Amino acid sequence: MIYDAMMENYDSVAVADRYDNIDVLDEEYDDMNNNDTETMDTVEDETIDADADEISGNPQNHITSNSLLLLKQQAETTEKSKLSLNIIAAIELMALLRSCGASLNLYDKIVAWLEHRIPHNLKEPLPTREKVIKMMEKRHNLKCIAPIKTEVILPSINLPVEIPINPLLGCIYSLLSDEKLMTSDNLIFTNPNDPSQSTPYSGNYSEINTGLAYQSFQQSVQRIENAVPIPLIFFIDGTAIDRACRHSQTPVMMTLGIFKQSLRNKSVAWRNIGFVKNNMKEQYSQQQIDAATRQIQKYPKNHDCYVPDNHNDWHTQIGCIMNDLRRIQKKVLSGRSLLMGKNKQQYTD
Repeated sequence: MIYDAMMENYDSVAVADRYDNIDVLDEEYDDMNNNDTETMDTVEDETIDADADEISGNPQNHITSNSLLLLKQQAETTEKSKLSLNIIAAIELMALLRSCGASLNLYDKIVAWLEHRIPHNLKEPLPTREKVIKMMEKRHNLKCIAPIKTEVILPSINLPVEIPINPLLGCIYSLLSDEKLMTSDNLIFTNPNDPSQSTPYSGNYSEINTGLAYQSFQQSVQRIENAVPIPLIFFIDGTAIDRACRHSQTPVMMTLGIFKQSLRNKSVAWRNIGFVKNNMKEQYSQQQIDAATRQIQKYPKNHDCYVPDNHNDWHTQIGCIMNDLRRIQKKVLSGRSLLMGKNKQQYTD
């Protein structure tokens, strides 16, 4: 799935990435098999286009002390209507493609073939893959993790490129609000009814909350009632996106340290927060690169300050992807401790 997403352009990456880690497709498919599926609302172009243009109003674009609470309030106002028959058929087709290991890119080609060969047998046309995913994005409150095209200047060529970045706060909320993940069996807490309760140190290798670093921080916030440390764990791993392995991308992923290792071993517990791209110089001609780098001072390889171009480009993209983390540390956690209560969100200096 990650391979399929990265093989597409940025717009398709933004769509496909929502299935890679959250398994909304499997969840919706299971719900269809277990529940009544009467014909109800259908996907409308105007509704989808309007929803896609509402990104500027999302809390993750303006990180404040109430961003997580705003995301929670938005999710509570979302209603799940029953799926129409053409949406059900679309989900079944995508689920079949996925179970066979086929690329979801094949979906639109199959739909076009059906409409060409048996147009009179279809009561209503199947929606495009993008429309289905955008509908499910709204249905499952995934807009908070929708990838955003972000422009960065590559130091090696001094020219702008775009990389997809998922809002970090939205990814954190997505994990915290996932009912299938946030169960007592999946969490590290000894007492699920009181997550702030300390776990005795045993000296044996075990979950994160049994380590000295976690317990030391937990003791430092004990003065704050019901404070629960939630570590963030990041992971990167380059992936080839062509058969010759000449092009690659590096997904940057995160999860929560309150999940047990058995759950963290599953992709469903992780969220993509961005992609570091390689071979991005190819979108510019050599003449454009020469003109843009004419005034840039570059050190020779034997100089103490020399850094390979690919290293500079890699760290520039990583810095851009991790910018949300710096913003959270600066605006939300600087001098404050975050408390998530049942009825409200509070901050204590």
